[in-house]
Amino acid sequence: ATAKPLVISVNGGSLTVTATVPDRDARERLLGAAAAASSGTLTGQVAVDPTVAAPPVTTLGDLTRSLTAVAGTHQVTIIGSTVVVEGTVVDADERARLGSAVLAAARTAEPAISLDNRLTVRSVTPEPAPAVDAAADAAGDAAVDRPAPADPLAGALASGRVAFATDSSELTDLDRAHLDQIAAVLRGGTQKVLVAGHTDAQGSLPVNEALSLARAHSAASYLSSHGVPQGQLRAAGFAADYPVATNDTEAGRAANRRVEISPLMP
Repeated sequence: ATAKPLVISVNGGSLTVTATVPDRDARERLLGAAAAASSGTLTGQVAVDPTVAAPPVTTLGDLTRSLTAVAGTHQVTIIGSTVVVEGTVVDADERARLGSAVLAAARTAEPAISLDNRLTVRSVTPEPAPAVDAAADAAGDAAVDRPAPADPLAGALASGRVAFATDSSELTDLDRAHLDQIAAVLRGGTQKVLVAGHTDAQGSLPVNEALSLARAHSAASYLSSHGVPQGQLRAAGFAADYPVATNDTEAGRAANRRVEISPLMP
C-alpha cells in the first residue's frame, strides 16, 4: 500500500492536518499527535481508506514546531520520499533555516527523504518618497533626508528580555517591566504576536515541552491582564529545540530559558 500525502498547515495559532489513513486506529493516532502538537485551534481533515499506508505520524510534532517557529502561514506536504514546504519568509536566510528545520524533522521518520523548498521571500513595497516642504523649496533650501518613524513594537521588544530560573515559569520584576512596555504598544493597536516559550536542554522532552508552554502562558497572561486583547496573543512552547546559546555552560543555559515575542504577519 502507498501512503497518501500528509499536509500540515500552520497559520498563527491554528493547525490544520489533512491526511488519508488506513483505519480508525490510525486516524486516532494521527489526531492525537496533532492535538499534542497544537497550541491553538486544531482542524483535522482525516479520511479513512483501507487501501492506503499509514502516514508518518511521528514527524507531526517536530514539523509543527518547525513551522510555528517562523511567523506567518506555512505548509508542509509529505509525498512519498519528498517533503515540500511552502509559504512566505522575510529573507533568504530565513528560507534556508526553515527548510533545514523541516527536512531535519521529516528525517526523524524517513531518513532518506528529500526537500523541495518552495518558500518565497516576501516582497516589500517601497515607501513613497517624502514630500518636500514647498516653502523651504521656494526659499532654495536644500532637501534634508528625514529618518523613517521608529517601529514602537520593535523598540519595545528590544528594550529587554524575559528570562527564567531553572524549572520555573514565574515572572520577575524585570520581566514585568519589560512586558509593561510591550503591553503599552500592543493594547493600542491590532498587531498579533507569537509568545514563544523556550527551555535549556536539561530535563526530559515532555517536561521541557510543558515548561516552555507554561512560560509562554505566563507571559501571555501578564500581557492580557494589562490590557492586551487575548485575540492578539498566540502562546506556544518549543522546549529546547531553538537555543540561542550553548547548553554546555550555565550562562548559555540561562540565556536559553526565555520567552521570545515576535509579530505575526496579518
